[in-house]
Amino acid sequence: LENVDDAVYIMDLNGNILEANEAAYAPLDYTPEMFFDLNLNKIIPENDANLILYQLVEKAQLQTQPRINLETFHIKENGTKVPVEIHSRAISYRGKKVILNVARDISKRIEAEKALRESEERYRSVVENSRDGIVILDTDLKILFANERFCEILGRPSIETLGCDLIKYLEPSEQGNIEGH
Repeated sequence: LENVDDAVYIMDLNGNILEANEAAYAPLDYTPEMFFDLNLNKIIPENDANLILYQLVEKAQLQTQPRINLETFHIKENGTKVPVEIHSRAISYRGKKVILNVARDISKRIEAEKALRESEERYRSVVENSRDGIVILDTDLKILFANERFCEILGRPSIETLGCDLIKYLEPSEQGNIEGH
């Protein structure tokens, strides 16, 4: 367990922590003694803890090694939250049915997704507010995207332009220039 970067902890079917690696308790500012006195509903939000415990215990009666994956938060000793992705499964461990949780901190992924969304919003704003007509074509010169200014220039609504061949909108004298490339 200690050679794994992700938080790994084993619980009984009531959510009491039985075993854990340092990656499970140290980032949450718990000592091992404190962590092993905790129940799952003190480490993650109670609704998510109940989801894991009840669904896995129930499913364990019907199938071998049922699994649940969810995004939630680990709650640090001081109450702050760390976003995590948890993979839980019911397993047999030392002759007992238990629940194994493997949790990964997803803070950086969430920040990257937020930065990507913000970048996409800026890009969309620039393209949509441009005074120039902007069009994206596929390799067959079909229109995949056209901003509003492009549609205004053509005098056509965007719904009419999407999927159409760009050559349709060019002067005959210009069509040869495009087809030659």
